[in-house]
Amino acid sequence: MTAVQSTIKPKTRSNPDADLLDMVKHHDELWPKLGGDDDDDLSELSSEVRDLERQIVARPVFTQEGLIAKERVVARAAFDDDDRIIREIMRLDHQRVTG
Repeated sequence: MTAVQSTIKPKTRSNPDADLLDMVKHHDELWPKLGGDDDDDLSELSSEVRDLERQIVARPVFTQEGLIAKERVVARAAFDDDDRIIREIMRLDHQRVTG
């Protein structure tokens, strides 16, 4: 375990991924709306979805449920990951959850 990993602690809620799961739920609600016709609303919505995706990726996960939810968002987002940063984040998340 790296020094960074050992300092990451989950919040003290009953589910340590509760905040992440709330964010993913909001993303799930917004995702189908991206196919709308109004350019102004679509641009604003698209910006909100991209911001949410970045926040979700940056947040560490602590449970299998959180990992699965985060993986779903990462797959949808289709990030440009030439530097493999997101792949490394996901590897660390998987390592943290599975031990």
